[in-house]
Amino acid sequence: MTISTLSQTPNGFKKNRVKDSYLTLTNLNLYDVTLNFEHRFINKKWFNLGYLGDIGIGSYTMARVDYFTENEIPFLDASNEPYKTTGLFYPVSVNLFAAINLHFTSLYASVGYRKNIETVVISSPYDGPTYQLGIRIFFKKIYSSIIRGNKQPEFDN
Repeated sequence: MTISTLSQTPNGFKKNRVKDSYLTLTNLNLYDVTLNFEHRFINKKWFNLGYLGDIGIGSYTMARVDYFTENEIPFLDASNEPYKTTGLFYPVSVNLFAAINLHFTSLYASVGYRKNIETVVISSPYDGPTYQLGIRIFFKKIYSSIIRGNKQPEFDN
């Protein structure tokens, strides 16, 4: 299970110019919890290839204020109806991954696509291609190696 958060900028606010030529601060926060599953097509001692899937639930909040007066500015659609600024979203993603296994770690890369099941305000910037690069650490192998007296680790992917 993965718990993740995303904010558009490090301090939570982004400076934007809107059509009425005033400076605004915009804040979008995403919080989600996902369940992950993995299937390996190739499962060798030193190499893995397969796909990953995620499905989850999350919440979002948006706010926009005038930069100088700090008055809140509503988000309006093309028909001047206000957008809902808080709500739930349901992320789903599918990724193809490859991993090179080392003794206690694995170098990992994946590419895929992320989609929000229900269309909400955040769907447009949230949907799209994704990639991941990383290192996996196999704590079970490290622990069993310590117990066995620092022998070479077993590979039981």
